[in-house]
Order: sequence, then structure tokens, then C-alpha cells
Amino acid sequence: MTRTILIPTNNTHNYYCFLPSNILVQLRKLSYFPLYKHVKFVPIEYNNIRQKILNIQPDAIFISITPSLKFNIPSIPIYYIHHGIFNTIKSYNWKKFNIPLLCCDTFQYKSHLMNNTLCKKINGLPQFDLVIHLKSYYEKWKNDFKIKYNISNNKVIILIISNHNYQNCNMFYNDLLESIIKKIPNAYIIFKTKHNYDLKINSKFKNKYTLKNGNTLIYNFLFADIIIVHEFGTSYPEALMINPKTILLDPNHKLDAPIIFKNIPELAKNINNIINDQPSSESINKYLDILFDQSTIPLISDKLLAMNF
Repeated sequence: MTRTILIPTNNTHNYYCFLPSNILVQLRKLSYFPLYKHVKFVPIEYNNIRQKILNIQPDAIFISITPSLKFNIPSIPIYYIHHGIFNTIKSYNWKKFNIPLLCCDTFQYKSHLMNNTLCKKINGLPQFDLVIHLKSYYEKWKNDFKIKYNISNNKVIILIISNHNYQNCNMFYNDLLESIIKKIPNAYIIFKTKHNYDLKINSKFKNKYTLKNGNTLIYNFLFADIIIVHEFGTSYPEALMINPKTILLDPNHKLDAPIIFKNIPELAKNINNIINDQPSSESINKYLDILFDQSTIPLISDKLLAMNF
């Protein structure tokens, strides 16, 4: 939910963000909370959302949770912002709510047009703004991480992001970790799993990795020297925007990603080359252009608040 909070760069628009009280308390504790200095936060409970909206009388509403009839306020335009790409969002009947979907990528947009969904294309996601703004934090976070886990400066930190939707992957990730460490003996691995399943890593790799579960956002670890995204998901362009040394490990991805391998042996054979080299900005921009119809991802919060879509 917090990923879709817009980050205005100025006070041109009065932007109110309605959040459940308990989530707002947690958000305020984050080190990067100052990024939201132009956001007016409104604590809510589920049963008082409608009245608080009516009290403010906004010009438009952006929602990032599944709509309900409680949001049916005829006098105020409402738009739905999703937090994922390539997502066709078939979990409910859009026509019942008559709420336009703001599509972030080319494929999502075309899919909804084919299904006669009310939609508009915005060429990006609010969390891309967050990822870009967080660049100034990564050096400090990397140093803090090294201190916390007692990681020496000669270590190569590798972030593995899993987009698996199933649990039976212990053998795969043990094989992946072993292949990486054989090629890069001084590697330290951060595993970020998509869901809260118990990943069982062989005890021989003790002190070689740390595990972060599905409740942890990847943004805190994009400082890694190399990033490996297993199976395509929104995390892939997010990581690629920050680190050109982002590898996609996916046998089924159809697009020409800047660094992509179909299997572990391919990755292991080439990973040392990636430490010393990186893809050109041209290849990254070409890939982003395929996804978003533009070669660079602009900040979209101000664009949305200006209703420029």
C-alpha cells in the first residue's frame, strides 16, 4: 500500500494521503519519511474513509486498494493505481465501479484495451519515484548493512530477488548459491523471497547469506553490487533503474533484457564478467522503451497530481 504513495516535489498541489492509523505510525518511523514532506497524511479507519473524503472535497481521488462501493462518490473522479506491471487485474468487475485504471506499462494497457476496460496510460509507477528518490540513501544503508552483518569491504554483496509463487524451491536456491560462491568465493548473499515461506539453506553456507521474507521491500537492499532477479516481475525494472548490474534469471522471458540468463549454469559461467563490466545505458534504455514506450522513466507523481494523463 505505501508503495503507491505519490511523492510531490513541491507544494503546488494539496495532496492528501489517507492511511490506516497503524500503517501511518510505521511509515513515520522510516528513515526516508522526510521524502514525503509535501504530503498531508490523514489517519483513517475503514468505517470513516468516505466521510473524511467528503470533508476535504478533493478534485480527484487515487486509490491503490481494491475498490468497493464505499468509494462510489459520483461528484469526484476516482482513478485506480496498481503497484505492479504486466498485471491484468482480473480479480473483480471493473465495470461495476466505473473506475479508470491507470496503466503503467505498454502490455498492461493493451491487455485492458482488448478487454474494453476503462483505462489510461501513465508510463510508470509511483514506486519508481520512490526508488529514484532513495538513491541518496543507498551508500549509508550499505555501510549500515556491512556493520550489522560484519561484512568486510572485500565482500561482493549480491541481492537475489525471488518472484516465485510457490514454496518448493529449496533445491534450486541452494544450487544457485553454491554456483555463485564457487565463482565468487567472497560473495555475501541477500535472499529476498516474494512470500513468507521458509527457505532452507544448506548449513555449509552459514555466514554467507541473510534471508529477508515477503514483508520486506526490496528497496532497502538495492545497494547490492550485483542483483539477480529470479523470474520477471516489477522488481526487475525497479532494480535495473538503480543498478545496471541487474541480472534477470528467467527461461520464459520473451524480451531482450540487458543481462538475461535462462538457467543457473549460464549465469555461473558469466557472473564474473558482470562484476567487472555492465551493460550500456543504450541497452537499458532500449529495454525500458519496450516496457513503457519511453527510454527513461520520469517522475510521475507531479504528472498525476497535475492530472496530466
